[in-house]
Amino acid sequence: MKAGQILFRIKNEAQPEQLVNAEANYQFAVSNLSDNSPVLKQLMAQKNQVENKLTTDSLNLSGIKNLFSLVR
Repeated sequence: MKAGQILFRIKNEAQPEQLVNAEANYQFAVSNLSDNSPVLKQLMAQKNQVENKLTTDSLNLSGIKNLFSLVR
């Protein structure tokens, strides 16, 4: 054995796979940043549904209040 000679190498087989997974996750995150992101579209649709429900519920409440005012 000589000074400075490599004794052994540690082979890490998981690291290349982890890099591929990290790159895929990064690309997925980047795609979710765009205005055409499926995630963003779904969230916007849910927001619109909630706003429409609020409008409908507010109108229903107003109608119920009017009915109760007639009964009294």
